[in-house]
Amino acid sequence: MRKMSRPILFFLFSSLCFSTVLYAQTPISMAAPTSLELEKEKLDIERLKLENEKLKMELEKAKLQASTPSATVPTSTPSGEKPKDPTEKEVKGYQQDVSNKARDLSLAHKAEEDLLVIDFVNAEFWYMGVRYSLHDFYDIEEAKVKVAKHLDQRLANGTPRYRYTVHNAALLRYESRDRGIFEMIPPEKPGDFRIMTPEGITLDSEVGDLRNAYQGLYFKYEGVGETDGFKTIRYQHSQDLLAFGDKLEFLVTKQGKIHKVRYGALDER
Repeated sequence: MRKMSRPILFFLFSSLCFSTVLYAQTPISMAAPTSLELEKEKLDIERLKLENEKLKMELEKAKLQASTPSATVPTSTPSGEKPKDPTEKEVKGYQQDVSNKARDLSLAHKAEEDLLVIDFVNAEFWYMGVRYSLHDFYDIEEAKVKVAKHLDQRLANGTPRYRYTVHNAALLRYESRDRGIFEMIPPEKPGDFRIMTPEGITLDSEVGDLRNAYQGLYFKYEGVGETDGFKTIRYQHSQDLLAFGDKLEFLVTKQGKIHKVRYGALDER
């Protein structure tokens, strides 16, 4: 039999002493204890042994838990800490989502000959359900739209930059470069283009709409300036994953209305 601990022995000894005192104060019965009483005493002793073992096990368990390091609990990003940049997969997923919205928007307005659906995220526009590149704006001729071409200026080496104009929209692009500058003003006469974007922007939108639409995952706010007396709000592609640096700029009146939209290689000379 396992050796009993001191607490148990003390308990049994105390119980024995108490029983002795109680026995001394109780009239002596000459009757011998029955076998049933003896069995009961044995069971009580075994019960006390089991309780003692249980207490020992719980004590060892508590010691083990105290010595084991607790699992690290993830904490939220501290206030003011710069959020992590999105992954390439997240950026491409966002681009595809915006492109799908532009396509659906264009197909829903396919019959409207004066409407351009412009996707600044993917540098594209949709006209009557067909997709084109903003940097190849003159390709709209395929839809039997007349494009006017004029020389804008030349580089020092003689390379010309042409201005391709259709109503109130135009593209400035050097002959030797694959990117240009797309510009557009609000419609002034019948036949001029209106615009819609997947973000819900039109040429009737105001400053608050522009900030809500383009200050997010894909565009980074670059700052406010002034051009020809108009307030300029500029954004640039915020992801280093991109191999180009197209920028988006809105020229806004004092009343907060859009005067002109510019997109592309805005810093080129």
